[in-house]
Amino acid sequence: MMNFFASIGLVVVIMTILYWLFPKYFGPKNEYLSYLLCSISSFWVLYMLSRIWTDELFNSPSLSFYLLFVWCTLSHLIYPFKKVKRNRDFTLITVGFTSISIFLALLAWLLVNITDTM
Repeated sequence: MMNFFASIGLVVVIMTILYWLFPKYFGPKNEYLSYLLCSISSFWVLYMLSRIWTDELFNSPSLSFYLLFVWCTLSHLIYPFKKVKRNRDFTLITVGFTSISIFLALLAWLLVNITDTM
């Protein structure tokens, strides 16, 4: 799936640019759609830059989807919602899952490093 992310991501970036430059053609601006487009577009840019520099970070599709989820969570916390309030339940669930998954990834990394040195 991540092999097609380069072409799909380019389409999302073009859609984001069109959505920001020509809002009259798309009707009233939806802030959650704007957030989603910006989040995935910025992840795509980071993804492509990491593919240029090194291919090791995004070797695993499951790791790539995990990083996309973490990126969407972080961008949800940073994105400046002007007209609507943040969805508190969405924020709580994503931050909770992200915190638990980061803790479990850190624990797995520590266990691997401890067993490698023995």
